[in-house]
Amino acid sequence: MPSQTQPHAKWTFVLADEPAFRKFLKSFENGSHDDLWITRELSKAATTFRTDAQVPGIFQPLGGGLFEIRLRRNPRVLIRLFFYLEPNNFLKIVWFYDKKKNSSPAHQNKQIEKAREKR
Repeated sequence: MPSQTQPHAKWTFVLADEPAFRKFLKSFENGSHDDLWITRELSKAATTFRTDAQVPGIFQPLGGGLFEIRLRRNPRVLIRLFFYLEPNNFLKIVWFYDKKKNSSPAHQNKQIEKAREKR
């Protein structure tokens, strides 16, 4: 029986700073379980970005070409990743943080400004 081909994602995530992202992933209490979950959720999100299958509330435009994706695993993990659209259907992740570690509006605004500086 011939194997079915998997559909290709319209969009692909790329990291502006992979070492910083790996360090970020290691900061979670649940270690590799959170790492795998975040990676899997990013891949799933990429397949739905700007399609009818996009889940409401996951992607948010922040103005000036900056977007965010929100990933919530459970009450203790709420990841925010900031990205820009790049040629050839790449979503370039430029900054990220765990909102559950500091949810103050001032900290949130600081993280958005850091993302804008990474452009």
